[in-house]
Amino acid sequence: QATFVMERLMDMGARRLGLDPVEIRRRNFVPPAVFPYRSAGGWELDSGRYADGLARALESARYGELRAWQKSERANGRLIGIGLSCYVEFTGMGPSRIMAAMGNRQGGYETAVVRVDPSGHATVTSGIIEIGQGIRSAMAQIAADILGLPYENVRVVLGHTALTPYSAYGTAGSRGAVVAGGSVLEASRLVKDKATRIAAHLLEAAAADIEVVDGRYRVRGAPSPGLTLAEIAREAHRGQRLPDGLEPGLEARYVHQPKNWTFSSGVHVAAVEVDGETGTVRIVGYWIAHDCGKVINPMLVDGQIHGGVAQGVGAALMEEIAYDDAGQLLSRTFMDYALPIAASMPEPVLEHLETPSPHTPGGVKGMSEGGTVAPPAAIANAVADALAGRGVDAAAVNAYPLTAPRVFELLRACEERARPRASIGLVYTPTVNTMSRQPAHVYVIQGRTPADYADCQAALASVPATMTTLPFLKDEEEIVARTRDADALVVVYSPITRRVMSALEGLKVVVRTGVGYDVIDVPAATELGVIVVNIPDLWIREVANHAMALLLAWNRKVIVSDRQVHAGAWGGGVPGDRTGALHGETVGIVGLGNIGSAFARRAAAFEMKVIACDPYVDERHFAALGVERVSLEQLAARSDYVSVHTLLNDETRHLISDAFFRRMKPTAILINTSRGPVVDERALIRALGDKLLAGAALDVWEHEPVAADNPLLKMENVIATPHSAYFSSAAVAQVPRRCGEEAARVLTGQRPLNVVNPAVYEPGAARRAG
Repeated sequence: QATFVMERLMDMGARRLGLDPVEIRRRNFVPPAVFPYRSAGGWELDSGRYADGLARALESARYGELRAWQKSERANGRLIGIGLSCYVEFTGMGPSRIMAAMGNRQGGYETAVVRVDPSGHATVTSGIIEIGQGIRSAMAQIAADILGLPYENVRVVLGHTALTPYSAYGTAGSRGAVVAGGSVLEASRLVKDKATRIAAHLLEAAAADIEVVDGRYRVRGAPSPGLTLAEIAREAHRGQRLPDGLEPGLEARYVHQPKNWTFSSGVHVAAVEVDGETGTVRIVGYWIAHDCGKVINPMLVDGQIHGGVAQGVGAALMEEIAYDDAGQLLSRTFMDYALPIAASMPEPVLEHLETPSPHTPGGVKGMSEGGTVAPPAAIANAVADALAGRGVDAAAVNAYPLTAPRVFELLRACEERARPRASIGLVYTPTVNTMSRQPAHVYVIQGRTPADYADCQAALASVPATMTTLPFLKDEEEIVARTRDADALVVVYSPITRRVMSALEGLKVVVRTGVGYDVIDVPAATELGVIVVNIPDLWIREVANHAMALLLAWNRKVIVSDRQVHAGAWGGGVPGDRTGALHGETVGIVGLGNIGSAFARRAAAFEMKVIACDPYVDERHFAALGVERVSLEQLAARSDYVSVHTLLNDETRHLISDAFFRRMKPTAILINTSRGPVVDERALIRALGDKLLAGAALDVWEHEPVAADNPLLKMENVIATPHSAYFSSAAVAQVPRRCGEEAARVLTGQRPLNVVNPAVYEPGAARRAG
């Protein structure tokens, strides 16, 4: 609530002073050079690069382009708003002296014990509690990194009062990684120091000359392979060949008493569209720059921030405890109390800054509430910005949730106040920029399975337009003959070629019902001035889930096991020569776009090593996902599982072919849920026959529907699904409406949300639409 008040006041102040909301914030940031900084409230802020965070968020959102787009759409009558929210979050609740001054009688320290047994495995114990935030994984990473161990060789025991040190406070206040993680880091350093002394003694060298490389303690510059931590631990526990004065055993206990709180920061940017007729708010984009000091595990941080944003979106737009006039609770069940669902959530674009804290081991700061703090203010600022297009006073947006009735009431009240001015000719009249008084003609060419497109017709009501639904058409001449007067086409698989678009002289837009647009000749469309639109955000989770399902089905031999049990066989185990463990194995992703990124998050949740090849994605995105960038050749050679998520064009057609298969591990599998022709099927058949890879899991095919005599269908090491990765009832239900909305935008002179060929909007471009 405090952030909401402060950030709304910043926007109102900017409007009063005639400043951009960015500029008023930039002028008031605490510069990095003055840290540590004593706030007006008496807090000592440890470190921060607030202006850099703002710049990173604005760059990610392409703020200048976003404002230009808003201006053009506002001219077309759309209520587009852009808002931002900056915050500083105090984290790492822990300094006992400060807690005592606050009247809190609990201690703020945390204790960790790190022990290495003779097998070379480490056990970490702490009184902190795992509540789903991933602290167990983070502690294992810290100890593994310091000791030079594989992650899977570290066992973490938490909150067990008979086995672990006592925690005086527990899990709260974004303190797990800061306070408990700090104790693990320092205890691990003590163990490493002892291991280094023992290694130096055994290798007859000075401790200062010992380095840890690939898990081995060795003498710097010497040819000797050195000693593993297991070998050192065995000697430590035998106690027979130790340096003088060193006790047997290899463990350490450390009590971390923080010096001060830590202060994380962040900037959220939201873009929204308000429906002027209903007051409904839709988030069209969301960007975050977040600084929590040194990031231990980017995937954990991303996950918590994403979850926090979901909470913030719910608070900003939906969640409300409502009472009637008699004080009776109205929102008593989840039928009445609205919560955010996947369909209402944006996919946040997240950037990390790392400004270490001088107060904590490793420079770590807390972050668990960071995703929740900013969204109500950012979204409210965006809604206020959007409503300004209808003359709504910015100060009127002063509470949340901004439900549709509440926003509608703000619009209605503003119109009511405007009506008395009618006597002097100042009546407000909303306008729609229609391109023609004659109804437009929209043709929906169905796929092989017919669907109900009534919602598409409803979305076209404001144009106005007539909609005609046609069955699947494959022949160019038939498409032209049956859509001769088309202003817009909505297509599933039908080929929209240069010949088709040239013949349809009134055609202004082609809307593809999914992500891929390989059935449309995009260069020809650009040349002819036809706008091409796709719907890229509906299927992201579905396709990523399907790819992971194929991976798991192969790994766990689900198909084979199912057949065996149905046939009466009971093996009592997973069939086949080899079954991977998943955790620790490597998955390679070809194409790190929206779907590839979603798949990467899922693979990371299974503790897999994720590598990817995508020359068009920048390093920051790779880093934010915790994914290693590799070449296509390296990906083929290193991956245990290859998952293809690239689009299809001339560059990617048969991208996965003979050369790729020759580099693959013979135990690896190929998964393709992108487009069939990305994989050279003939090369795949040869590679499987030559056992260059173990198998394949395919949802897409070079020619669809796949022929019954395709050799891949006769191979037991091929899992086949019928181009169904995109499907979920919830996602499919949205397609007609979304396609209709995009067509309506073009036919009323607006720019659609997802333009495949933005060159048609460049100055001087030949564009059939207005």
